[in-house]
Amino acid sequence: MRHQVHGKDSKEAPHHGAQRQELNELLVTLQEQAKLQFEPENEKHEQLLRSLWNTAFPGEEFELKSPKWTDIGFQGRDPTTDLRGAGLMGLRHLQLYFCEGMLPHDCPPGFPLALASINVTGFLQSYFHLNLVMVPGLESKSTQPTLESFLSACNSQPATLQVLHDRLLLHLAGEWRRLLLRKPLATLLDFSPL
Repeated sequence: MRHQVHGKDSKEAPHHGAQRQELNELLVTLQEQAKLQFEPENEKHEQLLRSLWNTAFPGEEFELKSPKWTDIGFQGRDPTTDLRGAGLMGLRHLQLYFCEGMLPHDCPPGFPLALASINVTGFLQSYFHLNLVMVPGLESKSTQPTLESFLSACNSQPATLQVLHDRLLLHLAGEWRRLLLRKPLATLLDFSPL
């Protein structure tokens, strides 16, 4: 089921109808991007992983499957298994965030950066109706006015989704830091839902 930006009434001014059409087209484009899955045999997709590897492990030869992936927060030695939900968009968000040095140098120990990043992307995809099956149990979806504001922001600033991702990820890292101050031996199981 595709979500659309709806008009308030059928007598809206022509420029509003054109704007709604433009926002609907942007929504469809974002939904199509959210559906793209990571394909290991796709050279461009693999290059995103290589870029992430080279930033995280400078001077080390790239390995698609390596226990080193867990050092940056993947769950296992094959990062592609964590990308199934948020797909290629999840990898792009993580790669941009990590490679542009967004994470503070004092990133809290044990913070599962990759996993948190992918889940933030999945949350945003679900919340903004881009991938309606990503986050099971997410009951709160954006309202129509919120969706329209988000799409308008994306229309004028194409990096809006990445900026939201980055801010949420920084927030999660801060929450993790505060948890560790209260409970130094905390694990992910101690991390309360936000």
